[in-house]
Amino acid sequence: AGFVGCLSSTIILRFFQRGAYLFSINALSKQSELFLVDLYHNEQYIVSAYGTGKSAGFGAASNTIFLNLEENDRVYVKTQRQVHLFGSPKEVYASFTGFLVTQETFLQSVKSEVGKFFKKA
Repeated sequence: AGFVGCLSSTIILRFFQRGAYLFSINALSKQSELFLVDLYHNEQYIVSAYGTGKSAGFGAASNTIFLNLEENDRVYVKTQRQVHLFGSPKEVYASFTGFLVTQETFLQSVKSEVGKFFKKA
């Protein structure tokens, strides 16, 4: 059946390159437990992933977001209290990922792509 990991600290990613990044948080609770994991950009709250296994056995949740980052920005996940996540070394059900999509900020990138399709009159 797997083990339960307890997350009671903060996991921090630091970025050294400016650009638009995609972040995702995913988790699965232990049976009959709940979890709430928050994602922060620097010290600002951005989104949460909440799951409860109270009625369905296991609780799963995820959230994904684009963020514009500057050099040395920090993005991290944090819990308000200790949470119990389900998984094992060969069955990973919790993750926090982030990757660079473009070196331009998101709005600059959108304007650039739209400009390719429309000519100025």
